[in-house]
Amino acid sequence: MASPDDARRTLAGFAAERARCAWQAGNLVQAARLNRQCMDFDPGHAERWQALADQIRSEADRAELSITLAVRLALAGIEPDDPGLTKIREHNRALGIPQSAGEAGGAQPEAGE
Repeated sequence: MASPDDARRTLAGFAAERARCAWQAGNLVQAARLNRQCMDFDPGHAERWQALADQIRSEADRAELSITLAVRLALAGIEPDDPGLTKIREHNRALGIPQSAGEAGGAQPEAGE
């Protein structure tokens, strides 16, 4: 019988494969989110996941600002529906600060949009 650690490593492997596919498709935000899952599922290989995160971040730093921001948030484990981000959006709305197109509906932009 597989141990819980084995199951988590298996899930990290699946997430890593999906992250690779997202990376190859140019979807840096999805690659970052999936890499973050790898970090959470398999902290024993933190150096491996951090190296991949660094590559994703480096690529995102050459993209438009909305992609850079979305990737950095995803790598930090902050999802678009995070209560803190919701509060910031509400605060900005109350101040009359217009919402960017990438934030409409709380969604973050994907690569290629």
